Amino acid sequence: MLTVAAIAAACGGGGDEEPTTTTSSTTTSSSTTTTTGAAASTTTTAPAVPTCATSQLAAEISEPDAGAGQRNADVTFTNNGGAPCTMFGYVGLQLLDGSGDDIPTDVVRGPGPNDLVTLNPGGQASTTLQWSAIASGNEPDDGPCEANPAQIEITSPNATSSLTQPWNNGPVCGQGEINTVPVVAGAPPQQ
Repeated sequence: MLTVAAIAAACGGGGDEEPTTTTSSTTTSSSTTTTTGAAASTTTTAPAVPTCATSQLAAEISEPDAGAGQRNADVTFTNNGGAPCTMFGYVGLQLLDGSGDDIPTDVVRGPGPNDLVTLNPGGQASTTLQWSAIASGNEPDDGPCEANPAQIEITSPNATSSLTQPWNNGPVCGQGEINTVPVVAGAPPQQ
């Protein structure tokens, strides 16, 4: 320690003073702002086209095409509304007697293209119905196999109400079984 005191005295200090040490520090404050994120983007999608409402549709059943005890007829829907609408899937059907009471009806869904169909105003979509005119099971062989319908209720795919059309196609044998396929775009081909 003597050496330190001697050095301190030689440096102009003298006497009995204790050496002082002054510490000086400089604090530098740094502020960094970082911005992260992608540039704002806007996605625009077209509004969904609604399902066809019964109120904007008309339905028509063609005259049946007969062959080997089978009957085929087409149902054609026309969009009479002022805006586009869509259909997807199968129609609902209910045979009715002259008083409007239900007659047994069994709709059987067959295979086919199952595409979303858009009907612009005036546009059409169609499906085919197929049924038997030959008695089966416990149906009588002499006379009508089932009650003769006077009308048919047709419910477009995914709708909750029906259109009623005249039925001039005779009884539907096989306990009212009518086979159908999904609706397709356009009117049916001319037979």
